[in-house]
Amino acid sequence: MQSARSHLDTWLSSHWHDPYPTPEEKLDLAEICSITVDQVNHWFINARVRRWRPTMEKAAQKSKNTGSTNAFAALVKDCGDTNPFAKFLGPIDPEGAGAAAHHAAYAAQQASQAAFYAHAPYHAGPKAHSPRIERRV
Repeated sequence: MQSARSHLDTWLSSHWHDPYPTPEEKLDLAEICSITVDQVNHWFINARVRRWRPTMEKAAQKSKNTGSTNAFAALVKDCGDTNPFAKFLGPIDPEGAGAAAHHAAYAAQQASQAAFYAHAPYHAGPKAHSPRIERRV
């Protein structure tokens, strides 16, 4: 019989590209391991902080130093044909129009805020405070 840790390690290894189990997977893991869902949650939090993140950061640094993405590819080799980072990237726009639209919307928002704050009598920006009135004694 496998220990709870070995079950959780196996799950993490097979889901390295997305180390966040769904609530249903957490319930299944808790039942298989004979531990609580809170213990599963804490185990994954610790595993991501102590193992997953440092490994990914090393791979990122190696990729940056060498200009090759082989370090990342080796980490997610068991993902099949799916993009392991799709969850974090959102839908892929082959035309690149999504990025242009995003930048245009951001520029319009910034212009709108600048126009608002230019006409607002007591505010110089989003974090500005009202002028302080000092009392003389």
